[in-house]
Amino acid sequence: MIHLDTITPKMQEIAQVLHAHLPPSYYLAGGTALALLTGHRESVDLDYFTPEHIDTTKLKSLLLGIFPKITFTYEDVDTLWCDIDGVKISYIARPVALLDTPQEEGHFRIAGPRDLVVMKLNAVCGRDEYKDYYDLAELATQTDAREWGAWWARVYPESDPIAWMVALSHVGSVAPVPLRGSTIRSYQEVEAKILALVKDLSLFVK
Repeated sequence: MIHLDTITPKMQEIAQVLHAHLPPSYYLAGGTALALLTGHRESVDLDYFTPEHIDTTKLKSLLLGIFPKITFTYEDVDTLWCDIDGVKISYIARPVALLDTPQEEGHFRIAGPRDLVVMKLNAVCGRDEYKDYYDLAELATQTDAREWGAWWARVYPESDPIAWMVALSHVGSVAPVPLRGSTIRSYQEVEAKILALVKDLSLFVK
């Protein structure tokens, strides 16, 4: 079951149009993808990824033909951000193999749980945003966290194998932000869950 109540009607409308026009290599990931799969919190943006190179000039032309009032807010190699009717959307090239085939759910092509885990672990290695830790606390209930290290190694074989554990251990220094949803975990619960997870997983690190 997909949890459409975690996103706005405008996001649903835009996603439906994008699903019909974006190449099938694009998939939705990030907190919104997890919210749609689990209903753990509300989300306000759409993050699309593709394993292929993004020709931003062609992508902008495609989007302008669909959404005349679109505003482009950032552009770089293989990266494009935009705003459509107040909805922030990103398109990012991610040239790594997926662990799972994206799931087709209505008007969404959603990254699988294992890929959501690895992408969120990569996120906490590069930034201190509470929502990433919150999402990982949810993913710890949806997946076997004892497998996270193996998934990480398959996707990032050249990276520090415990960098993500170090990042998770810093959860106590991350400032919480208000999140909305029907069953929001408290900051204390998220912190306790993440620290317990790190403690348990450290037993498997040689």
